[in-house]
Amino acid sequence: MREHKPQSGVRGLAGLGRLALVSAAVLTLALAPQAAFAQVGTTNLVMSTPQEPPNWDYTVGTATAINGVLFLNVIEPLLETQQDGSLKPLLASYEVTPDGLTYTFKLVKAKFHDGTDFDADDVLYSFEQYKKSPRPEISKTFDAVSNIEKVDASTVKVTLSRPSQAFLAGMSGLAGMMLPEGGLDNLAKAPVGTGPFSFGEWKPGIEVDVKRFEDYHGDKPYFENVRIRFIGDEIAAVNALMAGDIDLINVLVGDGKERADAVKADPKLAVLTTPSNQVNYIALDAKNPKFADIRVRQAIAHAINREDIAIGAYSGFAEPACLFVNPANLPWNSDYCPYAYDPEKAQALLTEAGVGNLDVELKYYNISDGPAMSELLTDELGAVGINVKGASRELAAYLDEVLGSTPNFEMTTLTGPQTVDSFLCPGWFASACVPEFDEAWNKADAAVTADEATALRKQAVNAFADAAWVIPTVAWMDVTYANAKLAGWKPYRSQAEADLRGLHWAE
Repeated sequence: MREHKPQSGVRGLAGLGRLALVSAAVLTLALAPQAAFAQVGTTNLVMSTPQEPPNWDYTVGTATAINGVLFLNVIEPLLETQQDGSLKPLLASYEVTPDGLTYTFKLVKAKFHDGTDFDADDVLYSFEQYKKSPRPEISKTFDAVSNIEKVDASTVKVTLSRPSQAFLAGMSGLAGMMLPEGGLDNLAKAPVGTGPFSFGEWKPGIEVDVKRFEDYHGDKPYFENVRIRFIGDEIAAVNALMAGDIDLINVLVGDGKERADAVKADPKLAVLTTPSNQVNYIALDAKNPKFADIRVRQAIAHAINREDIAIGAYSGFAEPACLFVNPANLPWNSDYCPYAYDPEKAQALLTEAGVGNLDVELKYYNISDGPAMSELLTDELGAVGINVKGASRELAAYLDEVLGSTPNFEMTTLTGPQTVDSFLCPGWFASACVPEFDEAWNKADAAVTADEATALRKQAVNAFADAAWVIPTVAWMDVTYANAKLAGWKPYRSQAEADLRGLHWAE
């Protein structure tokens, strides 16, 4: 086993779990002008993001901000998803046998940021760690894998017990991201990958730096240094962009979207929108007897006005969604909506179920879209006789209480890049098993042809919607504000990434 040296990153652990909504002193530091760094025409870039993850371990943590910094920039998957959904080699090319049971990956020559070579041992190590991940979208990728074999230093053979659509798709996602041997030990604090940028200094509550990796195996990025600042106050971030203190706001998820007209009116700035792989949804705790009667769950679903949510919580930068299909352009999406907005029907269902004055605690995170969603859901559910008590949490506490190892909530609302297979039995944090969904989805995964898989997945997502344990509301449009001279922003995202590779100053 080769020695992999830990990378320098965190000055200390005292800041872990802090939000981008920091104290006044830290916020002042984060927003202080940095004219010497953020200058058009230099190879330095300053980007802001509204979220800071508690740490960088994506095998456990679900904070979207992890992907925004690491995916494709610092840590790379074997394959890369293209705009049309096809896959291309990134760290490996592959061949598959006609029966869909054997994949052979031929690795490219690449180095990790610690100077060691990327080889088959790293693939085997990464796969073994991911098989143990508590995140189902990572670990379930390997459900059909029966053997992983190192053929030689640059070749890996993976044998499946059955065909699996999920396995190949996973190789372009989190389950395909390559860590060096032993890399999981430092992933939370100082990630190491093969990407075009190495992880630099992380100042919890303030910023993290990534630096161009001069030994990168592909085309080197334009920017040598990228500073990513955690600014939870989106209005403050917009003001910093207008003042020239930052060059780019990665994703606006809250009241910053309300400034879109002002940004469009400024010739020095640009508003960029891309289809998102972020979906907002409501989840109910299946262990809670309040929701055991499906009529109660149906009433909650019928009480939700998705059009109002798209406007009220997302300033119109979202599309109503009844099905958990993410991204929304996947071929198994449809217009099926079993519980369209119908408050009268909701009230009738509650009456039929013998439920009156139902009290429900809604747990939500206190940044981005959390407060707006809480307010809207309190009003909409209250209108049909469901009394919602909001329970605000800082992000770190929310992730622990709702998405941690022992979920503790009644109802919650959250937005993320999750896909519906995250809720296969045992149902992830919602603990909701839907047998009809599981059966159809698992059959789809084992399908050999794409058409057969699509038909079965359409059946699966419809069954999942019918059960109403997890209720989608809207699919986002990602909104980014940038300096108008900045070019090369990728027109799509596959894992909520902020892809820095192609960015440059326009000539």
